[in-house]
Amino acid sequence: MIDFRFINLRRGQGLLEAILAIGMILVGLGAILTFTLKNIAAAADSGQRIVAANLAREGIDVVRAIRDSNWLAGSNSDPSRLWDDDLQPTQGAALDFVLPTSASVPAEWAVVYLNSRDVDDVAYALYRHAQDYDWRQFPSGAPDPDISTPEPNYIKTGYKRILLLDPVCDTGSIVVEEAVADCTSGTKIGIRVTATVSWASSGFFGGIERRELSLVEYLYNWR
Repeated sequence: MIDFRFINLRRGQGLLEAILAIGMILVGLGAILTFTLKNIAAAADSGQRIVAANLAREGIDVVRAIRDSNWLAGSNSDPSRLWDDDLQPTQGAALDFVLPTSASVPAEWAVVYLNSRDVDDVAYALYRHAQDYDWRQFPSGAPDPDISTPEPNYIKTGYKRILLLDPVCDTGSIVVEEAVADCTSGTKIGIRVTATVSWASSGFFGGIERRELSLVEYLYNWR
């Protein structure tokens, strides 16, 4: 005689095992998908940080080049040139890139002072050429805080860059005074250059997250 109650019990147990197995597989696939998405987001964020670091380093290198050019000019063609000429802002500064007019004329950088120490100010936005990937802060040729018609092929990026040049003063001890052109006391012996880049990054769960990176370097009047 066959016990049908026993058979029905076995069938129900097999269905429960299948449901549990499917659930475990789905949990595993969800974990793998989450891990993959996080890796993709981390790779994108890492690439953006590399770009930001290079932009900040470029700003510091331009300020150093201006100081070195002042040294050379003061020792040769222009004895009245001071080491910190063109490097005396009271607020924030941006970089203006002057395109060469011919292959024999070198490109030029200039520091443009703007009335803001906030990197998120629209005046510090960076633009990139769609074809040759040239980066500019003022593609219209002038420091306009609201560039509605930039030069052809320039597109606005999500990056902004500001340079803060604060004097390093010798007052018996070394101090940095902020938001002034020269030391209010003591002797100016250097400049603290802070290059800050901000950008917008896509969040892992959607939305936009703000990122910021700063590089600081001290440039002195020492040769």
